[in-house]
Amino acid sequence: MKDQRGMSLIELMVAVVIGLIGCVVIFQMYSVAEARKRSISSGSDMDIAGRLALMTLERDLQLAGYGYAVAAAPTATLAGPALGCSVVAYDSARPAPDFSFPFAPVVITDGAAGAPDSIAVLKGNSDFLAIGKVVDNGTATTTRVKADTGGRTGVRRGDVVIQVFKVTPPLPNPPVHDCGMFEITGDANADQLTLDHATGAYSDASGNARTARYNKAGGIAFALGGESRLYSLGSAPARSVWTVVNNRLVVSNDLAWADANPADGQNDQVEAADLIINLQAQYGIDTDGNGIVDAWTSTAPAEWTMVLAVRFALLTRSSQWERTRLYETTGLNPPAPRWSGTGDGGGPLDDAPFIMTNVDGTADDDPADTINNWRHYRYNVFEAVVPLRNTLLGRQL
Repeated sequence: MKDQRGMSLIELMVAVVIGLIGCVVIFQMYSVAEARKRSISSGSDMDIAGRLALMTLERDLQLAGYGYAVAAAPTATLAGPALGCSVVAYDSARPAPDFSFPFAPVVITDGAAGAPDSIAVLKGNSDFLAIGKVVDNGTATTTRVKADTGGRTGVRRGDVVIQVFKVTPPLPNPPVHDCGMFEITGDANADQLTLDHATGAYSDASGNARTARYNKAGGIAFALGGESRLYSLGSAPARSVWTVVNNRLVVSNDLAWADANPADGQNDQVEAADLIINLQAQYGIDTDGNGIVDAWTSTAPAEWTMVLAVRFALLTRSSQWERTRLYETTGLNPPAPRWSGTGDGGGPLDDAPFIMTNVDGTADDDPADTINNWRHYRYNVFEAVVPLRNTLLGRQL
């Protein structure tokens, strides 16, 4: 009988070792591929979020000043442009109904120590290209406009209007004005010149039942003299306030207060895009009146008609932690993403770095390679320069 031969124990052990090595290689390749897939996927999400945020904010800025562009032009009655006055306003839906805001297309609030800026965009939605109507008489609940500026044509029940008052002479330079905001509740007076802005219920121009929310009982007092001008913002004006909260670009309407959580006393914010960690913005200023932007600044101008454009930058961060550092520390100055904002050189072509923080928002003090270290994430910067076309149009009228 011949000897029966098979695989020895040594051969089996060699086969097992080879198989294990193959498994290790396969799983290692799979791990690397999966990590790269997550990086690519998170980078794509970051890119989509940034482009969406850029488009949304840019589109809103393009509407800045809609409905009151003519307020940028000097008038005989106001002895200077109306933009820049402080609007005294009332909104019964707000926790503190008395409030105010600048009568300006765009207001930038600079974030402290590199924190995100906020951008407030004021725009109307009137169907009419109404000029600034001259007001020659009024009471706490009525306003009468002159016939030579079209009477009350272009102003309808339900419209929110801003009335700009001339300061009693002597006027400073640049001129200073004061403004009031109220809601038109009636336009049926026989003289075809008087507009009502009373409290209580009324029907708007479309026949919808409404209750005046922007009219204060007894009216708003102004210790000013001279004629004034009236600008209609339509029935649904907006003062969109854009900022970054908890790595999201959010927006709220300062003229349509809504608070789903009354306990916090805050206007509700709507998320426009996620993965946004910073927003920086600057005014484009025409300092010599030649119609060309020659300076960029985050400081509010002395004269709002000098603001011809706004530039802003959004910084996005991927959600995927990378094993290796993508931004290495060099001494005390780690490289950080940059944008076109004016840097230390002060020139128009200088750029400036974003001030980076730990992922949890605290100061950049994490030297270890932890999930809190911002250098282990990917970033992208999205920028745009937006001409304020309504202001540019108003300067020509």
